[in-house]
Amino acid sequence: MERVRALLIVLLGVGCAPNATGQGTGGANTLGPTQMDEEGTTNDDPGPTTGPPPGTGGGPQTGGSDPTTTPDPDSTTGPAATDSAGTAVLEISDGPTHDFGQVDLGGSGGHVFTVTNTGDGMATTVVGASPDGPFSYPGGYPGAGGDCGPSLAAGDMCSLEVRFAPDGLGPLSGALRLTHDQGEVERGLAGVGTGQSDNLITNPGGEVAGNPVPGWVAANGTWISAEFQGVYDVPYEGTSFISADTGPDNAPFSLEQDIEVDAWADLIDQGQMRFSFRGYTRSLSTDNDEYRIHVRYLDDDGTNMQQWNTGWQTTDDWVPRQDTRFAPVGTRTIQVDLGCRKQGGTYCDGFFDALELRAVYP
Repeated sequence: MERVRALLIVLLGVGCAPNATGQGTGGANTLGPTQMDEEGTTNDDPGPTTGPPPGTGGGPQTGGSDPTTTPDPDSTTGPAATDSAGTAVLEISDGPTHDFGQVDLGGSGGHVFTVTNTGDGMATTVVGASPDGPFSYPGGYPGAGGDCGPSLAAGDMCSLEVRFAPDGLGPLSGALRLTHDQGEVERGLAGVGTGQSDNLITNPGGEVAGNPVPGWVAANGTWISAEFQGVYDVPYEGTSFISADTGPDNAPFSLEQDIEVDAWADLIDQGQMRFSFRGYTRSLSTDNDEYRIHVRYLDDDGTNMQQWNTGWQTTDDWVPRQDTRFAPVGTRTIQVDLGCRKQGGTYCDGFFDALELRAVYP
């Protein structure tokens, strides 16, 4: 019996040795990685787990991604990407209005504008409409010196060339406009036409022959324009000139032409528009019939506000007659009146050629 008890002690000693706390330490029968020991504590080695991986929240999953994590940029199953097209904003340099300055009629001046996309999106279908007024793209949009195209990326810039060719006298204005897929932009344009207009007188030297003289009104006596024969058959220029014809003695002949100038009404009423008259006159001889030129500045009612008159003259050769002045405020018509006064005989020998009336600015 004592031998059996000793054997049991030996066997129990092999299976469990006391530790410092009196508890047995692991031997052949150690606890598994997920088992609890006799005192309810786990083994130091946590071992593999069957729950969610670290960093995923640990709780039950309900679908979607964890809001605290960064989506994979290459993922096609995550949230929809934000629209990054942006907004295009085009701006044209040299604003709000670019002034081309003074340019003579018949001439032109140019300027190159810079167009910048200051927005954060691409501008597409960029189109430049023909500028208003006497302004244009030389050679078409974007001008011979421009490089703008149908699109402009955010932050980029391009150029446009615009030319100013005045079609009239005085201050002129227009606008440059660009449209694109998201809007339009406009730049004001200005310039001043200088110099003088074309001749405002119709049939100024009688080159268009007729009786009565085409373009003129015979107020008194008869007048003709033709290729005259005789001692005075050489005109000042061209092949014809204007002549008084038949009528009573010692009575003034009158040939008139009214020229409307209300196209320059604003400048006239600002006292800034001049008109220049020039013409050539002669008689048959110095002791023959007399001639004169009368230029009247008339308002809307036909009232003569100012005038220039050569007075009655006789010369035996072509003599220039000229006058330049600012038109009185309110002038709307300038009347050119040719006169002849016959001393005797059949015809009144007063002759006129190369007549001209021009608007002048400044």
